[in-house]
Amino acid sequence: MLEMGRRAGVKRFFYSSSACIYPEYNQRDPNNPKCSEDSAYPAAPDSEYGWEKLFSERLYLSYMRNYGIEVRIARFHNIYGPEGTWRGGREKAPAAICRRLQKRRTAAQSRSGVMATKPALSFILTNASRAYGA
Repeated sequence: MLEMGRRAGVKRFFYSSSACIYPEYNQRDPNNPKCSEDSAYPAAPDSEYGWEKLFSERLYLSYMRNYGIEVRIARFHNIYGPEGTWRGGREKAPAAICRRLQKRRTAAQSRSGVMATKPALSFILTNASRAYGA
């Protein structure tokens, strides 16, 4: 897409990246997650998805340097909304947590087994999914 856009004369690109590019060790303290630009390197994403997003960012930035194309990159965290999946294993964290809590039978059970650790999570609610989906 990037190369085809360049050949077609596109001058500006927006790349939707992910917070998954940040190293896991930057996010271990739930009261102080490090998601600043300088904390992204040295690179150590915890999944192939994070590596793919980081590599793609680098590719877009190389087109900016080499061809003078304007590039903007946003690193989104957990995006969810009314058009999202609520079951089946591909749901986002808010839906998965609600589904797990609903399955618990007592208050004591709901406090155990849902989240074994205290991860640093942030979420973005969007209602714009219909604008681009249909």
